[in-house]
Amino acid sequence: MRGNVTLAEAIAVAGALPSGQALAGALYRRVDDQWMFAKVFNLKAMEKKGDLHEDPLLHPGDMLFVPKNSFSKIKPFIPYTGLSAAP
Repeated sequence: MRGNVTLAEAIAVAGALPSGQALAGALYRRVDDQWMFAKVFNLKAMEKKGDLHEDPLLHPGDMLFVPKNSFSKIKPFIPYTGLSAAP
């Protein structure tokens, strides 16, 4: 893609999903050679609120993952650090 494209625009260009379907997914962005940033998004929720301020501008190299049907299919791809606060 050329020019500035937001997450919602990229999904729209990729193809429309059936109406009423929850549109959720994950955005992956490389931070450095060893780290990648992952953010879960829900376009239906953004649309419902009428606030697209959370619609990020995509950067070169960004990866979007949008499952065909269920948000639960994203869960295995969300990084889990396993960090916890020890007493």
